[in-house]
Amino acid sequence: MGHAKQDNTAVVLFNRNNKPITVQLQVRNWCHGIMLDVLNDNQQVPIIDGVLTVCLSSIEGKVFLQLEKEVFPHQAGVLMHPTSLPSKYGIGDLGKEAYKFINFLHNSKQALWQILSLNPRGHGTSPYQSPSTFAGNHLLISPNKIVTIGLLWIKQVALRRWLVYHQIISVPLVMI
Repeated sequence: MGHAKQDNTAVVLFNRNNKPITVQLQVRNWCHGIMLDVLNDNQQVPIIDGVLTVCLSSIEGKVFLQLEKEVFPHQAGVLMHPTSLPSKYGIGDLGKEAYKFINFLHNSKQALWQILSLNPRGHGTSPYQSPSTFAGNHLLISPNKIVTIGLLWIKQVALRRWLVYHQIISVPLVMI
C-alpha cells in the first residue's frame, strides 16, 4: 500500500455478482488472530477456528492484512525453586519472602517465575519421583503464616522444621 512494511499476509476478495455473498475462507495455515480491512478504516475481522468470514456486498472488493501481533511476546524471568528463598528455617517457603521476591520481579520488569516441581519429595529426596502427583510439598507451607493464624506456637514450628529438614523425622508440619 505504498509503505515499507515487514512481510505480511494479504487477502484480496472481489464479488462480481449483483447479489451480496458471504465468503468463508480457510486461512489456518497462513493467518492467525485478526485481519484488518484496509479499505474500511482498518476494521478488525477476527479469524475464528482458522476461518476468515467476510460479507461482500454486490460489486464490492476488500483487502485484508493480518494484524501483526507477536504470538509469544518476549518476556524475561527467573528459574528458581521457592526453597531457594531466604528463611530462618533452613529452606524457603511460600510465605513473606516469596511475596517480596514476586514484588522484586515485578519492579525489575520480569514477567515470569518458573518454579519447577512443587510435589512432595520422593525416593532420594527427588521431587520427580514423588509419591503423589497432586499433593503439594508440605515444606513449602510458611510456618510464620501458621503461627500468625494461631494453629501452632513458634517453638513447635522451629523444632519441627529443623527435624524434618535434617530428615530425623518425616511427619509433615501440618500434622502436628
